[in-house]
Amino acid sequence: MALKIKNLNDLHDALAAGISLRDADLGYANLSGANLAGIDLTLANLSSADLSRANLSNASLSFCNFYGADLSYANLIGADIRGAKLVNTKLAYADLSRANLNGAHCAFANFTNANLTRANLSHTDLFSANLFGANLFGTNLFNTRGLNPPNPF
Repeated sequence: MALKIKNLNDLHDALAAGISLRDADLGYANLSGANLAGIDLTLANLSSADLSRANLSNASLSFCNFYGADLSYANLIGADIRGAKLVNTKLAYADLSRANLNGAHCAFANFTNANLTRANLSHTDLFSANLFGANLFGTNLFNTRGLNPPNPF
């Protein structure tokens, strides 16, 4: 059974005890503003978690479930988010520069004003994702699905 974490105190206790957070259950956890730089949360459940303003730079988040999570204003610079489920996730104003989202499922995700500079979105599902104001400079969009060109009319 996966480790269950509800708040920052539980997280700090687990880290202090040297417990692995791979495959941990952080669903609905309030980790807003947490410094989680470089953490390994591979395969973790973060559905509906509040990670707004959290520092997740260079974190290993591959194959995590972020369904409905709030990552608004989060620092995800250089994070490994390959194959993650980001469906209906709030990523407004998040910094995902140089992040690897290869194969991630981002349907209905909100990337409003997010920084995706030099991010890897190859093979990513962006069906109905909101990219309004997002910085896509140098972003790898190879085989990205669900991108709709703007309607000129």
